[in-house]
Amino acid sequence: RDNHDTVTKTGSTTNENGNIDNETEEGEQPTTKKKGSLVVHNIACNEGKTDDGIVKGGERLLEEMLDVIRSEVMLKQTTEQQQSRQTTEDGDKEDFAVDVTISMVGNSLGGLYGRYAVAQLAQVLDHHHPIDPIDPNDASAESNGGYYSLDGRIRVHLNVFCSTASPHLGCAGHTFFPIPRTAEIGVAKVIGETGSDLFRLNDLLRAMATSPRYLQPLASFRKRIAYANAYRTDFPVPGATAAFLDKDSDYPHYFDGAENVPGLTWDDDATSDREGIGKECPATEKGLIVATLHTPRLPLYENKHDSDKNANDLTAMSSSLDSLGWKKVFVDIRNEIPTMAISLPDPFSKYSCPIRELKSDNSRYNNDKNNNNKNDNKSTPVSSRDLERAISSSVSYQLPLGHNAICAFSRGRVSTSVNSGGRPVMDSLAIDLIREISLWNN
Repeated sequence: RDNHDTVTKTGSTTNENGNIDNETEEGEQPTTKKKGSLVVHNIACNEGKTDDGIVKGGERLLEEMLDVIRSEVMLKQTTEQQQSRQTTEDGDKEDFAVDVTISMVGNSLGGLYGRYAVAQLAQVLDHHHPIDPIDPNDASAESNGGYYSLDGRIRVHLNVFCSTASPHLGCAGHTFFPIPRTAEIGVAKVIGETGSDLFRLNDLLRAMATSPRYLQPLASFRKRIAYANAYRTDFPVPGATAAFLDKDSDYPHYFDGAENVPGLTWDDDATSDREGIGKECPATEKGLIVATLHTPRLPLYENKHDSDKNANDLTAMSSSLDSLGWKKVFVDIRNEIPTMAISLPDPFSKYSCPIRELKSDNSRYNNDKNNNNKNDNKSTPVSSRDLERAISSSVSYQLPLGHNAICAFSRGRVSTSVNSGGRPVMDSLAIDLIREISLWNN
């Protein structure tokens, strides 16, 4: 609970020439043709207020987001008044519509704040061009063309959503050491309303993971990314809840570069997906990013978990979130935090890096299958349960300091030093985000 800020990036949509695309629809305001800009805003509204629940935190976040968008648009129009306004023939001045894209980065609880805020945004703003159900065979499924109208002249587009070590499935059943439900309830009550949310004493997190009210806005983002700590290095947010994996879910996950997979397409410019963010990835060079996997998108109406009351809650939440299509990045921070030499009985523990072994086994299986059947060149996925088991194993126990290390949390000399090992992860995330944000195509 030390760092739950959400970084919200807002910027005007630009074409390849650096100008805002000047396409309008009949009856709508024309769009100005001017240089785009990137604004990085660090949310401050939830500082010291993380115990009053996800709802209040998300509402504060949305209010600050809208205030920032309005103020940045006004500032840009004021400083570039001649470019952003034109005089009509009768002498009146006409306001142009302004396109704004939003990319959000939420760390820890900030990821849940962000998901709730986006759902509320969809409730308070007018939505134009409702998103059609996603065709998993449609190569252009990432772009939906929809936008939200703010104040009648600001067109808000959702670009990239990213979370780092966020408890998407909550903490119930995902504590570092298993504890009985009665103990979970006791811990939840001590933490406050946020504890009730995270330990699922109410239905909020299940609704956020299975209800169309929350899923549809999250699906509106062009790209969804989740970073998670692997190998029992994160005390408050174990990797299974950060990557919404479940021991009973068979939802398919494909390693980078998987071929001929419905619902998965690779952008020619986004070599990061195929090559672990490419040669310029500091975290990959240091061995901190051990695997990147992707879940294929499914039409929301094909996800039956939201109406199946008999389904296991965690399995339903996991599969429902997976169906939106995610890029999941698994971080191995073990070499950057203190280690305790304790041998483990888990059969997976004979591997120093179980997820890499899982990837190797998967690659060998696909190669053998393709060699035996030339007509079957589709990649075979691994399941959510396979990944959950792999990332929950380790050859030794570390002090579980990965939660703050993954984001290189720095708020003083001691925390800066202790968490410095995560800086390459944040450098890689920044490179990845800038690349993904720049791929926006109006």
